[in-house]
Amino acid sequence: MDKEERAPFSVRLKEELCELEVKKQCCRRAETFGLLLSGASLDGETVSLSLREEVAPLAEKLFREQFTREPQKKKRAGATVALSFSSRAAARFLASPETLQSALRCPECAVAAVRGMFLAGGGINAPTESNYFQIAAPNFERCLAAKTAALSAGIGLFAGKRRGRHYLYLKKRQSIEDAIAILGAKLCYFEYLNAGIEKDARNDANRASNFITSNIRKTVDAAQNQTNTIRRLAEEGMLSHLPPELQETAKARMENPSLSLERLGMLFNPPVSKSGMYHRLEKIMAFAGETRQTEEK
Repeated sequence: MDKEERAPFSVRLKEELCELEVKKQCCRRAETFGLLLSGASLDGETVSLSLREEVAPLAEKLFREQFTREPQKKKRAGATVALSFSSRAAARFLASPETLQSALRCPECAVAAVRGMFLAGGGINAPTESNYFQIAAPNFERCLAAKTAALSAGIGLFAGKRRGRHYLYLKKRQSIEDAIAILGAKLCYFEYLNAGIEKDARNDANRASNFITSNIRKTVDAAQNQTNTIRRLAEEGMLSHLPPELQETAKARMENPSLSLERLGMLFNPPVSKSGMYHRLEKIMAFAGETRQTEEK
């Protein structure tokens, strides 16, 4: 597939997570509860949820295994699939989502639960865009249960609410990188990591370029100000009041208004250092200031 035709990063991340082999039955159950926690709605004992088409096959498999039910499937617009099935056990869990914590039987169960949550209600920006990772939850109780499970997995998610819908999120790139690694998506982790390194390199280069440009602008402005001041002194016949070395410096600056201090100093015999030129020109500017004050009195 050409680079231009690649699926969005969020889709590729979900595809990689769906391909992971989860060997423990307790972890598969935790992942199933994660799918329900983030994406399911409940009507009596009927569970319904809308999933990305790349996630739907895994969800069907897990629902068949955990609840011995064959979900009804309906294709929807926007690459989504609607699944629904009737299950008293699933309904019981959705009515009391805080029971998720008691279902985490081993260290990997919490990770599996968060993986299910992200597959059902998660999203992430491309690594070249602003840093953002999110998991949605229909209500406060499920949001709290999801946050607790994520913390058990080592992922410290922040809680928010927008347009009446609760969600959990991360905005720091390092935290997002860690979350992807914890969920087990190695390929997407390295892609996100490498993109971050490239982004930092570009930002560093831009900062350095801006710094250099700023310094050049300051140098040019200072040289222009010096040249204008020296010309005013010359027009007023005041340069002869300066010591010989400052007269020589003033003449060199007038004749070379664009040269840096270092290159200007090289015109002298013997050469004058950059700091030496700076102090000479400062004395000339100070003299001009004193002359201006005298004229204004």
